[in-house]
Amino acid sequence: MKPFLWQRGLTVVEMMITVAILAIGLGIAVPSYRELTVQHRLSVSANEFLSALHLARSEAVRRAQQVVVCRSSDGESCATTADGWESGWIVFADVNGNQRRDETEELLRAWGPLPAGITLSINRAELRTAISYMPNARIAQVGATAGSFSLCASSTSRGRQIVLTNVRARVEPKDDCS
Repeated sequence: MKPFLWQRGLTVVEMMITVAILAIGLGIAVPSYRELTVQHRLSVSANEFLSALHLARSEAVRRAQQVVVCRSSDGESCATTADGWESGWIVFADVNGNQRRDETEELLRAWGPLPAGITLSINRAELRTAISYMPNARIAQVGATAGSFSLCASSTSRGRQIVLTNVRARVEPKDDCS
């Protein structure tokens, strides 16, 4: 007579319970993961825009001339249409101080469009098309309080806000995107 051999594996009931627990876990995790990816895209976009502002400010000081960040849809020139900052932006040395990139003015860096569903808006009319940094590291267009950019995603009410003062830019959380 053969000895009794234990079989290895799961019964149907055990497998159904495991699948049910896995489904419940995924049902909880997937919405959280979507929010996490949206928040990550907002953070990356805010940091990219902040890096453009920091580059413009440092280059204005280093070069001892005006440097401009302007919205751009082609990565070569400042946008003249009503497109927002979502289509991209460029940083260039503005030799003649007209806040428009001429062919002879050096393009320092260009950024492409923001991810789909993310908007970037400004609360100051003076800064809707361009931000100019002077050689003293101050923003040319405004006084002590410059304004703020809001980065919002269509799928969430939380976003990022880039606060500009005359001498500094910083990123803060924004809880009232609508």
